[in-house]
Amino acid sequence: MVILLSHNCKTYIINIYEAYEREQDFSQIKNCFVRVSDMDTGRELVWYDVNGNFDGMTGIFVADIYYCNGEWKFKAVGEGVKVKSIKKMVKRRLGN
Repeated sequence: MVILLSHNCKTYIINIYEAYEREQDFSQIKNCFVRVSDMDTGRELVWYDVNGNFDGMTGIFVADIYYCNGEWKFKAVGEGVKVKSIKKMVKRRLGN
Protein backbone atom coordinates (compact mmCIF):
# COMPACT_ATOMS: atom_id res chain seq x y z
CA MET A 1 0.00 0.00 0.00
CA VAL A 2 1.16 3.53 -0.70
CA ILE A 3 0.27 6.48 1.53
CA LEU A 4 0.59 9.99 0.14
CA LEU A 5 2.27 12.10 2.84
CA SER A 6 2.55 15.24 0.70
CA HIS A 7 2.47 16.15 -2.99
CA ASN A 8 6.06 14.93 -3.42
CA CYS A 9 6.42 12.24 -0.74
CA LYS A 10 4.92 8.77 -0.53
CA THR A 11 5.46 6.07 2.06
CA TYR A 12 5.26 2.38 1.31
CA ILE A 13 3.91 -0.14 3.79
CA ILE A 14 3.27 -3.85 3.77
CA ASN A 15 1.13 -5.90 6.10
CA ILE A 16 -0.22 -9.39 6.55
CA TYR A 17 -3.92 -9.50 5.75
CA GLU A 18 -5.91 -10.50 8.84
CA ALA A 19 -2.69 -11.28 10.72
CA TYR A 20 -4.33 -11.25 14.17
CA GLU A 21 -7.20 -13.47 13.10
CA ARG A 22 -4.79 -15.92 11.48
CA GLU A 23 -2.19 -15.61 14.27
CA GLN A 24 0.52 -14.72 11.75
CA ASP A 25 3.53 -12.45 11.76
CA PHE A 26 6.55 -11.80 9.53
CA SER A 27 8.62 -14.56 11.19
CA GLN A 28 6.44 -17.03 9.26
CA ILE A 29 7.04 -15.51 5.83
CA LYS A 30 10.06 -16.72 3.85
CA ASN A 31 11.81 -14.99 0.96
CA CYS A 32 10.12 -11.65 1.63
CA PHE A 33 11.62 -8.59 -0.02
CA VAL A 34 10.71 -5.29 -1.64
CA ARG A 35 12.11 -4.40 -5.03
CA VAL A 36 11.85 -1.03 -6.77
CA SER A 37 12.69 -1.01 -10.48
CA ASP A 38 12.77 1.56 -13.25
CA MET A 39 9.83 0.60 -15.47
CA ASP A 40 11.48 2.09 -18.58
CA THR A 41 14.86 0.36 -18.29
CA GLY A 42 14.02 -2.58 -16.03
CA ARG A 43 17.00 -1.62 -13.88
CA GLU A 44 16.65 -2.51 -10.21
CA LEU A 45 16.98 0.65 -8.11
CA VAL A 46 16.42 -0.70 -4.62
CA TRP A 47 16.24 -4.17 -3.09
CA TYR A 48 15.11 -4.36 0.53
CA ASP A 49 15.31 -7.67 2.45
CA VAL A 50 12.50 -8.22 4.97
CA ASN A 51 13.47 -11.73 6.13
CA GLY A 52 14.34 -12.28 9.78
CA ASN A 53 14.09 -8.66 10.83
CA PHE A 54 10.46 -8.41 11.88
CA ASP A 55 9.57 -11.37 14.11
CA GLY A 56 6.27 -10.72 15.88
CA MET A 57 5.40 -7.81 13.59
CA THR A 58 2.25 -7.73 11.45
CA GLY A 59 3.16 -4.68 9.36
CA ILE A 60 6.21 -2.82 8.13
CA PHE A 61 6.73 0.80 7.17
CA VAL A 62 9.11 0.03 4.32
CA ALA A 63 10.28 3.33 2.87
CA ASP A 64 9.60 6.92 1.97
CA ILE A 65 10.03 7.86 -1.66
CA TYR A 66 10.23 11.57 -2.34
CA TYR A 67 11.14 14.06 -5.05
CA CYS A 68 14.02 16.42 -4.25
CA ASN A 69 16.27 18.59 -6.43
CA GLY A 70 14.91 17.17 -9.67
CA GLU A 71 15.17 13.49 -8.78
CA TRP A 72 13.40 10.79 -6.79
CA LYS A 73 15.01 9.64 -3.53
CA PHE A 74 14.45 6.44 -1.55
CA LYS A 75 14.78 6.48 2.24
CA ALA A 76 14.52 3.11 3.97
CA VAL A 77 12.35 3.27 7.10
CA GLY A 78 12.24 -0.39 8.14
CA GLU A 79 9.95 0.06 11.13
CA GLY A 80 8.01 -3.03 12.15
CA VAL A 81 4.68 -2.63 13.92
CA LYS A 82 2.22 -4.94 15.59
CA VAL A 83 -1.23 -3.65 14.65
CA LYS A 84 -4.57 -5.29 13.98
CA SER A 85 -5.31 -3.62 10.65
CA ILE A 86 -3.77 -1.68 7.81
CA LYS A 87 -6.13 1.18 8.70
CA LYS A 88 -4.37 1.47 12.07
CA MET A 89 -1.02 1.48 10.30
CA VAL A 90 -2.11 4.37 8.09
CA LYS A 91 -3.38 6.35 11.08
CA ARG A 92 -0.12 5.75 12.93
CA ARG A 93 2.01 6.89 9.96
CA LEU A 94 -0.08 10.01 9.49
CA GLY A 95 0.19 10.81 13.19
CA ASN A 96 -3.51 10.37 13.99
